Amino acid sequence: MNKFQNWMKWICIVFVVFSYLVFLNRAGKFNILYQEKELDSIRHDQDYAYLADTDDSNITIGKLPISLFENDVEIRRDFSDTTQTVREKGSGSFVIWDNGIICFSSTDNSNPFTKKYRIEYPVIIGNRTARYLYAFSFILIWIHLLLHLQIFIKSVRRLAIRIQIERKILIIGFATILPFLIFLFRFSIHQSLWADEIFTLLNYCFDKNPVFPATIYNFPNNHILLNLILSVYFKLAQISSFCQVALSPWIVRIIPIIFSFLSILFTMLAAGKINTFSGILAGVILTTTVPFYSWTTQVRGYSLSFLFMSILIYILVSYQRKPDYHWRLSAAALTAALMIYTIPFNGFFVGALMIATILRVFWDCRKIIQSNLQLKIKLGTIIRHPLINLFFALMFGIFLVFVFYFPVYDQLLDTYLSDGNYSPQTGFNLTVLRSFTELFSSYFYGRFFLFIFLLFGSVLLFLHKKFDKIIYASLFFSFSIIGIPFVLCGILKYTPFNRNFLPLIPVLAFANAILFSEISQNILKTKWISLWLRQLENKTTNSNNEFNSTIPIRTGKIIIGVLLLIVLNLSFGTNIVRIHTALPNKDLARINSLSEPYFLSTELDSDSFLRSLNSLNQQNIPIIIQWPADFYFYHLCDCYEMQCFCDFLGSDAQQIISSGSPYFLIRTVLDGEQDDSLSGKYAEQCKMVQTPGSGAYELYRCNLPSEGTTISDSKYEKVYLL
Repeated sequence: MNKFQNWMKWICIVFVVFSYLVFLNRAGKFNILYQEKELDSIRHDQDYAYLADTDDSNITIGKLPISLFENDVEIRRDFSDTTQTVREKGSGSFVIWDNGIICFSSTDNSNPFTKKYRIEYPVIIGNRTARYLYAFSFILIWIHLLLHLQIFIKSVRRLAIRIQIERKILIIGFATILPFLIFLFRFSIHQSLWADEIFTLLNYCFDKNPVFPATIYNFPNNHILLNLILSVYFKLAQISSFCQVALSPWIVRIIPIIFSFLSILFTMLAAGKINTFSGILAGVILTTTVPFYSWTTQVRGYSLSFLFMSILIYILVSYQRKPDYHWRLSAAALTAALMIYTIPFNGFFVGALMIATILRVFWDCRKIIQSNLQLKIKLGTIIRHPLINLFFALMFGIFLVFVFYFPVYDQLLDTYLSDGNYSPQTGFNLTVLRSFTELFSSYFYGRFFLFIFLLFGSVLLFLHKKFDKIIYASLFFSFSIIGIPFVLCGILKYTPFNRNFLPLIPVLAFANAILFSEISQNILKTKWISLWLRQLENKTTNSNNEFNSTIPIRTGKIIIGVLLLIVLNLSFGTNIVRIHTALPNKDLARINSLSEPYFLSTELDSDSFLRSLNSLNQQNIPIIIQWPADFYFYHLCDCYEMQCFCDFLGSDAQQIISSGSPYFLIRTVLDGEQDDSLSGKYAEQCKMVQTPGSGAYELYRCNLPSEGTTISDSKYEKVYLL
């Protein structure tokens, strides 16, 4: 049986590799075999350009290395050419249109009818063949898993027994995150889609090919792994249009909520490896962190980043306790790879952990390194250190990332390394330092008392107490993961967005829980507090346990835990309600604020507002959205069968305004605006309309007569009854 399982494992690996190569071939990234095709039925286009139909849709896939032969003279494809340059310049250039037609010119710009033309291009495996291979590989994987079903059943049984034993701790753990879940389902799950979410869903998640997100990286908004998950989820749930999601956002928000819930679980489990009290504190601290709440339901890669970071911390703590469990190395490699595949910037955190691992190894081996032993003995000692295995596991994870990103590596390099907003900048500036400050200020947002307690308590601990080895190592790795990425950004002269550092939130919660637990236990061991707690315990239980030193500490932990839960949730709830009920800030770039992003405001309830506008706008006249406004808001209008145009995008809105045609105007009311009046032609043409459920939106009727009269407009050839 074991031999058969081993054979099945290698067969699965072979078919998975072949499936990946076929996928690369279908994406135009893996080309071995080539074929030729004569160009017949050539016809003139414009100027020097001529057209020929290849009758092969595969020729349009990606950036295939295609060559055009003119009387056996090879003309290589230049991706800088356009249809316009072919028409005007000619000189043997060619482009391929989306319908498979090749637009080309002869090398001497003469009539090509007297010459022979053929193209040479890679052989692309058919879609049906690829699907059969994918399906067969999937079946083999399931067979392989079924062969290990007994191991899975034993693991489930072991987990069930552990749950039964520790059910009280699980109940307490659920109670700690219950307020967070209430706020989440009360405010966030039905939150209207905002700019980046609309862009992501429209451009990456509704393609007929469910793996399409893995083949395109034309903009940083493509958080590939999440988009792949959503694409498959939409296929399975039979959600086929953007409007289904836009009208019921909870359909898609439930996915990042699941990831965020798992992030809480793994953060608590990681801290629980230190002690049970730390695990509970980690849940309390993380679920009352405003940035974690603010970004946890976003249809972006942040929830997945939270999850993989918390898993990585859990694996790290587990491996330190039992380094002989080698499956954790495989888990670390895969987790690191998936984390970077979610958002490329997450590679900074994995790199920080690798640096911290090497530093820890050298610290542990410092006496041998400083000794007079031979170099090979020193190297052997370092290589045999358990953390070196973890280092190489993370290194293998980075190798996997190259495999994952290979289909889009050229686009990825163009996005981040070409001159632009997302490329490394010259010179170290204060932006990274501001990001560092923003991370900590947002993490302690609304709970400055927690910062003061941890700061002074930590100083006293480091001065007067020697930490347990596992606690010291956990804190060292945590603060390394937090601090090193900022140093790396400074060295590489790269200034990322503040929100790129969001994955550090679970690490902060993990480290703070350990510190809080250690500080609390040392406070509880103080003589007069210990005596008071012992007396309190004896009064409540009507017994005398003066010789049991653990009882007052246990009672003190319960009191501290309950007080912390109440105080942090009161502070958290007060701030969340205030942020949700306030108007969005006048600076819509507050998306980069980790604690108060503008899209949290429930005043931006586009569904209620657009439904009211739809019932009012029975004649479907154009709607203009005035700047400042949420980007891509006009796509939501399509879901309510209305036409929306932005006065800050394109010329359509300006043409409507200047033509004097009837239109509605949407203006977003922002907090902090001093002048709320309309200006220019808007002031001349528009009057406000009161609508229910408008929130932060104001509606104006422009170039329309008073309500109840009939007008006609020759341009629209309709009669408006308003």
